[in-house]
Amino acid sequence: AVSLLVAVRPLASIISRLWLPQLVERFNPAWMLVANPLLTTPALFILAFVHSPWVMAPLLALIGFWWGLAQPLTMTWVTRIAPARDRSTALSMRLTANRLGQVSVPVAAGALAGALGPGSVFAVVGALSGVSLATMVRSLRRELRGGLAFGGRGPGLRRDGGGGAARRGRPGTRPGRHRTDRH
Repeated sequence: AVSLLVAVRPLASIISRLWLPQLVERFNPAWMLVANPLLTTPALFILAFVHSPWVMAPLLALIGFWWGLAQPLTMTWVTRIAPARDRSTALSMRLTANRLGQVSVPVAAGALAGALGPGSVFAVVGALSGVSLATMVRSLRRELRGGLAFGGRGPGLRRDGGGGAARRGRPGTRPGRHRTDRH
């Protein structure tokens, strides 16, 4: 049962990545970034206290699905908010922080689980997820209010697929121009 539970989260992450283009077409990526910790934080706290594999499996699937979306969405977000001259540095810093977390979190989790039990790991990760929710809402407040996907600059993940009306060949539209800007 443990092996199946361990496999549920990464499998759900793979599935979410396969559905990412359709999800971005349908939903604002800024809202998807906020929904991520909004949905996974309670699931993590519940995991801290349950022991039934029948309860744990769907919670791990939910967490895996949303965590699978987090990496490509945050990479796109960083790319869109960083000035062009600093984009590679910003992405490098984001990836470095990610790698640091991949090394340090398991070590800290092992020490914590040894001292307080395995459920404590889920509680701490849930608390960190809650902090990320607060910072994500603060960072994305303009995009959340205006419905723009990451400021609406340049190519990338957008509800309209990144190309907008011009890509779909609507008359009177060109990249970088609004319909009312015809000259």
